[in-house]
Amino acid sequence: MTSQKLETKKTSKKARATRKSKKAKASNAAPRKLKEEELAFLENLRKPKSAESKTKVGRITLNELFGTELPIANNTSLNAFGNPFYLDPIQILQMQILLNQKSQMHGYCYNPSMFLPDMPLPTTRLTPAGVGMLDPEYEAKLARNNYNQKSNSVNGSGYEVESHNDIMNRFFPKLNQEHFKCNDIKLDCFNSLHNKMNRGSHATRGNSNHISHHQKNPQFKHGQQSPGSNPFTRNSGNKNVLKKSFFTPYITQDQVARGLKSKQLVSGIIRVNQKNYEESYIDNPEGDDQIDVLILGLHDRNRALHGDNVIVKYKDRMNWVIRENLYQSWREGKLGNVLDDDGQPISIPPVTEINLPKSEMDDLLDFMPSAFRSHIDKIDESKMDVDFSSTSYSRVELLNIAAKMQLELKKQNSDGKVLCHLCKDACTAVRKLQLSRVQHDDNEECDVVESPGLRRTNVISSRRATFRTLNDMPAEDWGIPDICLQKTAEVVYITEEHHTRMAVGQLKPLSDGNKNYALFSPADPRMPRMMIPSDQLPDKFFEAPGDFAKFIFVAKLIEWNEKSQFARGKLYRPIGLSTEVDSQIKGILMSNGVEFKDFTPNSMSSLKYLTGDEFVITPKDLEVRRDYRSEKAISIDPRNSKDIDDLIHIKSLENIDGNGANGYEVGVHIADVTYFLQSKSELDEWAQRRGESLYLTGKTIPMLPDILSEELCGLIKGRDRFAISVVWKITEEGEVIDEWIGKTVVNSKGQLCYEDVNTLYENSEVDDEDIMNVKDELFKFKDLYAKLNRKRREAGYLYLPKPKIVFTLAENTSVPVSVSMERGGVAKEMVSEFMTMANCSVAKRLEADYPKLAILRRQAKPKQKILQDTIDFCHKLGYDIDASSPKSIADFLDSLLNDPKSRNTIYPVLTQLLSKPMQVAQYVCSGLTMNEEECKHYALNTSLYTHFTAPIRRYTDIMAHRLLSASLGHCKISDLAPRQMEIICKNSNEKRLSARTCMEACDELYLGYIIKEFGKLEQVGVVIGVLDQAFEVYLPKLGITKRVYTNRLRLSRDPIYENTPVPQLTLVWHPVFLDNPSPNNDNEKCQDGEEISSRTGQQGLEQVIKIFSLVRCVFSPIGEPFKYQTAILPTNDADIPAMVDELNSDSLL
Repeated sequence: MTSQKLETKKTSKKARATRKSKKAKASNAAPRKLKEEELAFLENLRKPKSAESKTKVGRITLNELFGTELPIANNTSLNAFGNPFYLDPIQILQMQILLNQKSQMHGYCYNPSMFLPDMPLPTTRLTPAGVGMLDPEYEAKLARNNYNQKSNSVNGSGYEVESHNDIMNRFFPKLNQEHFKCNDIKLDCFNSLHNKMNRGSHATRGNSNHISHHQKNPQFKHGQQSPGSNPFTRNSGNKNVLKKSFFTPYITQDQVARGLKSKQLVSGIIRVNQKNYEESYIDNPEGDDQIDVLILGLHDRNRALHGDNVIVKYKDRMNWVIRENLYQSWREGKLGNVLDDDGQPISIPPVTEINLPKSEMDDLLDFMPSAFRSHIDKIDESKMDVDFSSTSYSRVELLNIAAKMQLELKKQNSDGKVLCHLCKDACTAVRKLQLSRVQHDDNEECDVVESPGLRRTNVISSRRATFRTLNDMPAEDWGIPDICLQKTAEVVYITEEHHTRMAVGQLKPLSDGNKNYALFSPADPRMPRMMIPSDQLPDKFFEAPGDFAKFIFVAKLIEWNEKSQFARGKLYRPIGLSTEVDSQIKGILMSNGVEFKDFTPNSMSSLKYLTGDEFVITPKDLEVRRDYRSEKAISIDPRNSKDIDDLIHIKSLENIDGNGANGYEVGVHIADVTYFLQSKSELDEWAQRRGESLYLTGKTIPMLPDILSEELCGLIKGRDRFAISVVWKITEEGEVIDEWIGKTVVNSKGQLCYEDVNTLYENSEVDDEDIMNVKDELFKFKDLYAKLNRKRREAGYLYLPKPKIVFTLAENTSVPVSVSMERGGVAKEMVSEFMTMANCSVAKRLEADYPKLAILRRQAKPKQKILQDTIDFCHKLGYDIDASSPKSIADFLDSLLNDPKSRNTIYPVLTQLLSKPMQVAQYVCSGLTMNEEECKHYALNTSLYTHFTAPIRRYTDIMAHRLLSASLGHCKISDLAPRQMEIICKNSNEKRLSARTCMEACDELYLGYIIKEFGKLEQVGVVIGVLDQAFEVYLPKLGITKRVYTNRLRLSRDPIYENTPVPQLTLVWHPVFLDNPSPNNDNEKCQDGEEISSRTGQQGLEQVIKIFSLVRCVFSPIGEPFKYQTAILPTNDADIPAMVDELNSDSLL
């Protein structure tokens, strides 16, 4: 038995050796010479095509499609799988190149039955224009066929590789390999073409086909997708099928650490554009002289939300965004501020490439249908960084395949055999198909010309703005300097989730009828839609979903993994009807993480006193405090303010400097909250968590309970209260001679408001006893304020005011009934001046005594890149601004403010523009700053600044009081560390931002309600930005900016946009629309202005929109509650004086 096995093995070895020997001899044999007809056929390929252009509309006959009537296929014809396609030769060539692997192509003889060996076919028909059409008959046949079996081979003509080499050498001269690299870039697009041809077919193929295809193609490495497979195929019968990923998985923390160390990754806080949620930004880590890094689209944002601290990875340079203005300057040779390595300006425009003659590859690609060829033509041949992987074909290999196939097709035609399988449905499936073959010279550009007879369409532009990347530009522009590009990046990790993940919105059923989940649609477009499980939904939601559409719900984002298009959320509860103001306000507070529940009894258990009457000042208290109760200390606050935490007093002094100079004693007294609020108590934790009080119209969310803010700590009139005071001795010229900081006892002699004090300054007399009792002191304050402010302006500080509107509510309701402008006037500025002095004095004391723990208020320098762009833009408008210091900017704005012609037009616009590069002030701990520069406040132009004057409404002020009390020897803070202070600073920064967001959202809500009640609201605005289909308008009296879209205006034709250094937009109003420029419905909006003009014989009014143009805006309500749209009324030059007068007036309505 053993000997027989040995003999069998020896015999098999000999047989294998014999076969190898024969194969080697065959490979060394001389190549077969080509026949005459083969040579003639290939020679014909190189002839130029006819320049005739034919266009046919309607059904295409087989004769027109293939050039001949073709017989019906049989079982031995091209498609052995019963394929009902109709394919012309060029489409067969495409499928061969795209779907066959190199190893398969060289392993078979090319005969009629082997055109598609083991190749998964698309489930859509391919029309001559490349359009896919579903075929139900083929779906049924597909279920009966086995794609895992290879078709039976048929003996063919036996072309060898050497024979093909002879063909290539004869007809296509050999070129060096480097030339192939330049041209083979077109091969990269074949994979994408294959995906387009097979799109929609993967969903019908079983997963087993995907696995077997990889097994039959060992050429593919692990994880590599073969052309006929889809790793994300869904199959209900197989639980192990992979699910498609919508987002890129996050990297690990180790990868983050290594990437940050190697500077391949950068960290930053992401900011999502409120108007376009597909645009996000982070600060450029290379410095504020660089433009922000752009994150485009939801995929690159990768589940990060506004305010999160993220790790991003730069995209490659070809995906950076073109900065159009600088790009145009570079093209025109006007960008001369950057030099290359040789010291030459890089603004030299690019040299146009030489137009090379068409290659044989181009001739071959011209056979392709236009739908596929258009994608290939977009790929430039001169791109060098080509990935030559095993799944790509070189130029020679493609021509090898083409030559073999064309010879076989020629032979088939001569033998009378069929080219493809045809069926009646396939021949008649194309309806109203328009074929257009346009021949044009390669050196000419092909422009799409719009038909002049088309009427104006009112299609709202897509949400995502149009950006051009470097990859979209011609190769001659790839040498563009980096200054003309904006870096793009993608989020790869989220380090801190600062966003609350809370959202308000409405519930909707899923469109596919799935009752396991409902869709939560947030009101904030920056938040993702969430899937809510059915067990959290209200009862009978699916029975009558329309009944719940009028309610507002609150939900929180729980999970959002990379395989889910929608996030998974948790539904909390409905908060009311969407038409109610209270419900909307609650939604705003909850979505911004504002805690507004009442203080619990346990939280207030640490208080020594529960009422103001229980608190009595003892003689022992006066031993450690100065007594200022006899001074005429007063408070000046907004009307109806309840949180009175500051008093000021002033009295005249003689010989304050010892040299006979007269002056004043000025005191700023701040409520001593820390005397009552114990550190690390439960109430202190509540206050720290809330961060600061939130003041809305008619509603206050306090940081501290009323017992503290109004009774124990509030500096109300006629009550003795504890305070921490800063007292100066100042000369009549505004020179500070002496300063004292300590704990005091005060008693308010007057509780005044800004409006009444301003009235006194304007009229010298008011009918108010409290004001008249301190009249002399008020005028002393005014005179001293003017001198102190002048000295501070000479030193340099920048003030960028923003108008604020005030709403009046109906009694005992939250419904607004009127709106007006807030008038702080001199009184508010005066109080602010003395508060700033106190904050500066305390900051210096804290930094001197506690250099590692001082809590400071810092504002970094403006973002230099944005500031420079703003300065350049203003220069184009005719205004030269020196932005070298806060003082220079302030001097320029003061010149506009003092000019009556620009006070209410140019000044507010430029103030708004200059506010954009300014960075938000932040709380920082001095012990964690690197140098003195990181402690400065840019706008105030001070080296040290803190917040000390509002401890009732800001927790950072409480911490400043504790440090100051320790500095004065009243307590100890040995348990505090810089990191703890940093946590407090971060939380306060976040809460301050949330408070500002809530106030702006509530003002917008109230304004929407007023517009709904009045029907329409008209305001004069100033244009601050011009786009091709819209323009930005700043409303000086409202302090808001709105965008006006031209497709919402009743124009007779499309606007004319001129993209000049100072862009402008020309609107043409039709007389029919002049009285009502904003359409009421889509039918009116889509009326053809040209037709109406010809019918009425009237001419339209032309209006030019450019920067600083005055326009009359109209706010009108829309269907959604509290929402409104912005349009403009037609105006001309004669209307400008009246609009200027309206801006100069104090009235708002």
